Amino acid sequence: MEAQDPTGFGSNLKRFYNNKDLSDAIIRCGDREFAVHKLVLFNCSEYFVKQLSGQWKETIEAVTNVADFDINVVEAWL
Repeated sequence: MEAQDPTGFGSNLKRFYNNKDLSDAIIRCGDREFAVHKLVLFNCSEYFVKQLSGQWKETIEAVTNVADFDINVVEAWL
């Protein structure tokens, strides 16, 4: 197997955006749900590290609600 160019890693991640088959968590905002990857969230946000780790309901269900945020902001951030 040939090694992939690591400089393209970030752009390759876009292929897996909102992919329910490969995701391991859900972000719920209003009536929308986004399939997400904890590894990516944990790398970018201490908020999600706290929400999706430990003995919390969100951790067990792998779902976190971000109702306080505008849906357009959440979608753009993801």
